[in-house]
Amino acid sequence: MIDTTAVSGVHAVMIGVRSIDEAAPRFLDLLGGELQAREYIEHSNFHRQLIRLPSGTHVQLMEPGDGEKPLNAFLERRGEGVFGIAFEADGLEAIEARLKEQDEVRVVGEIVDLPGMRELVLHPKDTHGVFTVYRELKREGVA
Repeated sequence: MIDTTAVSGVHAVMIGVRSIDEAAPRFLDLLGGELQAREYIEHSNFHRQLIRLPSGTHVQLMEPGDGEKPLNAFLERRGEGVFGIAFEADGLEAIEARLKEQDEVRVVGEIVDLPGMRELVLHPKDTHGVFTVYRELKREGVA
């Protein structure tokens, strides 16, 4: 069992789209919020646009890059829609060790450093078809 006190809430609902340029205005119109950083996530080959909602939760629009990666396969099989959920959490190393010890849920790769955050991704076959991400935010002034 994971120490559930490590999870503090939902950070982002991750939505696979074919075009961020087409999807972002729709979500801004429907939900409000503000556009944040748009980035290319090289290790997973997708473009990410975060929209911060007034509640502090984010919509993360994900547009695939070229080549074979999970997002491309998802869009081919299912079309656009919810790809995953990112939960804000602390202590990714402890969570990862516990998951590996239990050997019931597969971790996809290693903990990844991204701008402003670190992530630990769980395999969707072990989480009912949804990419589940533990996301540790980097606080300003904290290494």
